[in-house]
Amino acid sequence: MLLNSLLLLTSLLRPIAGCEDHDWTSPVLGGYVDHSMMRRHDLSKRIQPTALKTPAQQIKDLHWGQINFLHTTDTHGWLAGHLLDENYSADYGDFADFVQKMKAKADRLGVDLLLIDSGDLHDGTGFGDITKPNGKLTVPIFQRLPYDLLSIGNHELYTTPIANDTYHNFAPHWGGRYLTSNVEFNDTGVLKPFSQRYAYWETKQGIRIMSFAFIFNFTGNSNATVVTPVGTAVKQSWFQEQVKRTDIDMFLVAGHITLRGSTEWNLIYSAIREHHPTIPISIFGGHRHVRDSVIFDANAVGIASGRYCETVGWLSIDGLPSSVTRAKSPQGNNATKITAKPSAIPGVTPNNQSDLSYTRQYLDFNRFSFEHHTGTTEATFNTSLGTNITEKITSDIDSLPSLTTKLGCVPDSYYLSRYPITSNQSLFNYLTTVVFPKVVVDPKRTNMSRIVLTNTGGFRYDLLKGPFTIDNAYQTNPYQNYWLRMTAPWSVAKNLLANMQTDKVYKKRGEPATANGTTIVKTEGYVTHDDFGSDGDNVVHIDQGSAETPHYVQANVSVDGIGDDTLVDVYGTSFFTPAAGKYLTGNTSDWVSADGNFSSFDTLPRMAQQFWSKDC
Repeated sequence: MLLNSLLLLTSLLRPIAGCEDHDWTSPVLGGYVDHSMMRRHDLSKRIQPTALKTPAQQIKDLHWGQINFLHTTDTHGWLAGHLLDENYSADYGDFADFVQKMKAKADRLGVDLLLIDSGDLHDGTGFGDITKPNGKLTVPIFQRLPYDLLSIGNHELYTTPIANDTYHNFAPHWGGRYLTSNVEFNDTGVLKPFSQRYAYWETKQGIRIMSFAFIFNFTGNSNATVVTPVGTAVKQSWFQEQVKRTDIDMFLVAGHITLRGSTEWNLIYSAIREHHPTIPISIFGGHRHVRDSVIFDANAVGIASGRYCETVGWLSIDGLPSSVTRAKSPQGNNATKITAKPSAIPGVTPNNQSDLSYTRQYLDFNRFSFEHHTGTTEATFNTSLGTNITEKITSDIDSLPSLTTKLGCVPDSYYLSRYPITSNQSLFNYLTTVVFPKVVVDPKRTNMSRIVLTNTGGFRYDLLKGPFTIDNAYQTNPYQNYWLRMTAPWSVAKNLLANMQTDKVYKKRGEPATANGTTIVKTEGYVTHDDFGSDGDNVVHIDQGSAETPHYVQANVSVDGIGDDTLVDVYGTSFFTPAAGKYLTGNTSDWVSADGNFSSFDTLPRMAQQFWSKDC
């Protein structure tokens, strides 16, 4: 009875239906919230009440330039922080205080500091996704931050309700700084720019900025919007008129576009360089969910700042002449001057000589980092702005007890991308050897030989040992792709996995040290290698590792020794079954429901309720 009630609950709290980003890799799972602890919330602690406190770590100081940038991207509703990972345990209230203090420091230094976001606010946590419209609780919190430039993401465009809310409410909030250079809104049949296409302004220190914001050539949007390919957009008259202006000191371009190896970024860069061979270009990418920095030429650099409130990107620029900015270099023009030959982009002769120098860092999203860089302590860091945001997050989550109902206890930790799928610590190994055989089956056909296929892009998070909640279910797989079944001969079913891997349509702990009497701890985390080298991670970590993940994985149940003529049940989700069907010739049934409205989202909750211990 309890299982039926909770499955009914998951049907009421349905996640989105739609495509997954197939290049998503694994951040660390959020965690179980104890409401009694929330009601006893100690505001001096400030991070969410059950979040793990970050230990003292080795942190590199930031180099402040004449102009500096803080960058977020792909937050996906993780504004409460990561409750079970001390590396990323700060919430957006902590971040708001950090930004406020960093902007005040910039003013004291007489330099510029701009805050930029590259899109994808939706789809990723129960806190963000449980409401109608999606983001009803999280978006107003995000709007409390003083962003200077923002771009749209594909998760603002998948569904009409989110697109409508973004167009009518979110975009206008930013007073012309939420830019959509290649997106239009279908307003009752009339196409209108989704928001402003560009912005031109002067920074506090006098730098004249021309800014654009693009999304990649996305085709999965609802009919409420139209995405113009980037190559077309940069040829349009409005863009050409702005890019040809001569009163520009720097181009800032935000974009929900994979930074490295991107045709779209190359087109934008070359469209600017056609008219301005040497003017600085600062690019802020997203979508790929990785830390990265790319050198386009000696005056053009891009940064991508991870995902899910794990990373804050930092970029600084020195060497600007006094004719461009009133700011002096606080620490001297002694950062990295770009001398390496950049990758060739067809049609562009890159600028290889410059007086500019750059630094980039990837900050971990935690209080210890924020306090270090603002020169504060736990007692002096808080302000009323951040405290109010933290209280709001806590009270919002506290008002949704259905999110934090414990369904069961994950027996161990299983990782999405740290280990190969042959490892017992791989999430996909656990799914295919334990979970799918137990719960993905038509209850009337449990004696049939079967295979269960899933696309790996549908699973987005590590599964950590401990309590498992509806919120964790959203974080692990928020997609409402229904499990379907088809019966086909083993002769074709046995080759399905190999065929789907190449299907073009759907291929989409270390020893502690001591310093100043404080124990410095190295935790597992990101170790990034980019075009500047391998020193970009602001906190020194032990490499958490990564492994290649195939596009699909499969569970085999009772198929050993069967002949080619044996009929087997093939299970897959509605996301890819149209493609899989063409490989199952000789099938004796069409795709039919495997078990009512049982979906990919419901898979782990069912496992938790039926097979996991309730004692953890």
